[in-house]
Amino acid sequence: MDQTVRVIGVDIGGTTIKAATATSQGELLSEVRSPTQRGSGQAILEGILETIGQTIEEAGLMSADIAAGGIGAPGSVDRKRGLWGGSTTIHLGMQVSLTDMVRERFGIPAYIDNDGNVAALGEMRFGAGGGVRDMIYIALGSGVGGAIIIDSQIHYGRGPIAGEIGHMIVQKDGPLCGCGAHGCLEAFASATAMIGEAQAALQAGEPTLLRELVESDPANLNGEIIARAARRGDRVALRIWREAGRALGVAIYSLAMLLGPEVFIIGGALAQAGELIFEPMYEKLEQESGGRFNPRQVRMAALGARAGLMGGVALALRMADS
Repeated sequence: MDQTVRVIGVDIGGTTIKAATATSQGELLSEVRSPTQRGSGQAILEGILETIGQTIEEAGLMSADIAAGGIGAPGSVDRKRGLWGGSTTIHLGMQVSLTDMVRERFGIPAYIDNDGNVAALGEMRFGAGGGVRDMIYIALGSGVGGAIIIDSQIHYGRGPIAGEIGHMIVQKDGPLCGCGAHGCLEAFASATAMIGEAQAALQAGEPTLLRELVESDPANLNGEIIARAARRGDRVALRIWREAGRALGVAIYSLAMLLGPEVFIIGGALAQAGELIFEPMYEKLEQESGGRFNPRQVRMAALGARAGLMGGVALALRMADS
């Protein structure tokens, strides 16, 4: 690809909109972050467009200099028609063609996909998946997202649910998941599930450092606090991380046996807990595989909080090159 190609990457989050102008090598020429607007759907959309305009301006470029834009969005996305209907945290109240809006405002061809798929593209092009053609990306955050990439292409399947790794059943008749099923990976290895389990332990009166760390208010619980307690040897917190890690191990083993990818890349905020979740994950993989699974197949994501933004860049470059 021509080294002078410039593209826009956009990462739409529940609290922050990120946009960047970048080269084909992933060098960021500008980066703008703005709070996700509250109120009407129109205000939210206008905030996204304004953030895109700011990053073009800060790069010292004109819209005509931009070859394409790539957008990662949470929730309901129709990538073929460019439609987005918001998410559980971004209440648009309507379905819109965000790609058409970008084209009309800036004259830039734009492409949109689910934020999990986009982050996976970022890791494959600029992060831990460099040089890999077959990989599975798992994002551990408030929920569990992911993407399946086969021969460098995202596997979409025939409907809207391919790659919903968080809703793999890892324990028959396990805890209820937000999707309505029981025993999903998300019911163990998401921040929502882990906070719920910690709150239940507090309400049951279990002895735990968590009570001190949240100042006796369970509403203060988050993944970082549960990690802090675990690192201080708290039994409740260690149990929560162990259950999450072992559930992740079951999911990875099942996916490995089914699809045989070159690597698994684990990203999202909870992955930052490192050994707290990775050690029980490896332990479960060893137990299930009898030593046949190579632990080097599992990698920590490299892009961190920028996975979605760099994924937008990767999506734009991919489409500009097609």
